[in-house]
Amino acid sequence: MKYFSILLFLLSYSSYAFSFGGLKAIHGQDDRHDVASYPDQQFRALSKSVAGQVAKKSIYRSFFKKGFNNFRKQTLEDSRNLCTGEAFAKQNVLTSCTAFLVSEDTIITAGHCVKRKDACKKNVWVFDYLAGTKKIKMSNVYSCKKIIVRKYDIDTYENDYAIIKLDRKVVGRTPLTLDIDRTMVLGDDVIMIGHPTTLPMKITDNAQVLAVEPLWFSTNLDIFEGNSGSPVFDRATGSVVGIAVRATHGYTKVGRCYKHIVQRDDQAADIILKISEIEDIRNLL
Repeated sequence: MKYFSILLFLLSYSSYAFSFGGLKAIHGQDDRHDVASYPDQQFRALSKSVAGQVAKKSIYRSFFKKGFNNFRKQTLEDSRNLCTGEAFAKQNVLTSCTAFLVSEDTIITAGHCVKRKDACKKNVWVFDYLAGTKKIKMSNVYSCKKIIVRKYDIDTYENDYAIIKLDRKVVGRTPLTLDIDRTMVLGDDVIMIGHPTTLPMKITDNAQVLAVEPLWFSTNLDIFEGNSGSPVFDRATGSVVGIAVRATHGYTKVGRCYKHIVQRDDQAADIILKISEIEDIRNLL
């Protein structure tokens, strides 16, 4: 394997993300899966409570189908100038971050996803943005009513979360179970659900805890920008044990296009905030 230099920076999408290493390295094989094809029904069901952040200007009311929104279609391949054969290259991109439902009208995401003062009014949160989505149900789109609390430590990223109140109660979806008493140990099996590289929702598995620190832990999950705010689950229980906030990104140019780097499966390269160490979440519950 040829090794390339890598940059550490935030997972959420920005206009600079691709220029400075927007594609994260895959660990071993690519373990991202479209929700509909994932074999474990439990995690397919849990994905119903995960949402993607979308700029309001990116969606607009459909004139031909009542109750639906359209959105500007652009493939991952075109938006990132990917090389032929890259995974999910033909799928449309839309989201910028991920969040998950923790009460009937409250979601949690990464703090850097809403660091701008106008983040609340300029973005919406969309449930069920899945592979093959052509139009978005208006009932699946929720606005940010207010940011209850936001923490973002740019120096350490150890405090990087936000709790957001939505404009109305979320219908037909169950808040995820948070394991606030969990002690993470090396080798714990974990799964993540979110929107990597602004893609339709993916379930990412075949990963373990590789390092544990007081406030966070690291894994070999295949995390990309856009996964910021993604819930990380204990595979055995289906409970949320962490929030994805940071990863090691890298890219390489092959001719005139870009291809992700493959890292070793035993290489820890992310920061997952421990749910158990976030006092504001304990107060929320």
